[in-house]
Amino acid sequence: MNQKTFQLRDICIEALHRTHKILDSLGEKRTLEIKSNIVSDISTEGDASISRYLTSFFKRKRIPAILYDEELGRIELTSNPKYTIAIDDVDGT
Repeated sequence: MNQKTFQLRDICIEALHRTHKILDSLGEKRTLEIKSNIVSDISTEGDASISRYLTSFFKRKRIPAILYDEELGRIELTSNPKYTIAIDDVDGT
């Protein structure tokens, strides 16, 4: 693997650790069902919290990517994307 691949891998591992902490901090609230304008099936507070966090996290890391998120849809993180990130939230729904 080259240096850029290692950096992306490390950023993704950091994101996973942080989202685990977010879900833990929500406790039982993470499974509360919420209404979503984008999602046609069940969406939870955990889903929404993780989606918002990861979108913000990857923007701060300035990853040149398009993000496809189950909750938020398609988001261009930078003006010249080179990568694709797909997120399907991890709370069990």
